[in-house]
Amino acid sequence: MHRFFSPPDRCSSSVFSLSESEARHASQVLRLGPGDHLEILDGQGGLIEAEILAASRKSVEVQVVRRQTVARPNSGVVLLQALLKGKALETVLEKSVELGVEQLVLLETDHCVAQVPPAEAARKRSVWTQTLIEAAKQSRNPWLPELLGPMSLAQAFQQWSDSSAARLFVASGAAFDRDTHTFPPTCRGHRTRG
Repeated sequence: MHRFFSPPDRCSSSVFSLSESEARHASQVLRLGPGDHLEILDGQGGLIEAEILAASRKSVEVQVVRRQTVARPNSGVVLLQALLKGKALETVLEKSVELGVEQLVLLETDHCVAQVPPAEAARKRSVWTQTLIEAAKQSRNPWLPELLGPMSLAQAFQQWSDSSAARLFVASGAAFDRDTHTFPPTCRGHRTRG
């Protein structure tokens, strides 16, 4: 069954329409039409089996056949990831969905070559979110990780300083200094900003 995405506020009723991009994919690319069944993920644990009622080039209206809510796995994993260039970040985003990461925090670090200018932040966030959605559809994971950042490592730790929940932070095997909130300078071949 083909999978599509619709945010929870859009798919809460028994009859609803897919977004224009999802509708175009269903009707134009996959050539689905009235009577065809599809699966819809909402990113918040919802799995919906639906039947297409009407389909046109820019609109697909569906009726819910079955609605299921999948409990979020209690992994508690928060991934802090420095910004990467090109396809490398896309791969990390995809794998974070496949592995069930709850929060994905993108970091701007001192040795990070990739930077996001403030004017580009909204557009980049939209691209990253779409990558997460595509990975969820591909892996049939009904939960999207919460995407935060880009932010500094200090800002990330400040956000969780009052939390008593245990977190796992992995950074290339380097030992993390809890007092200074830093990793040792083990990256070679990277230029330092400043």
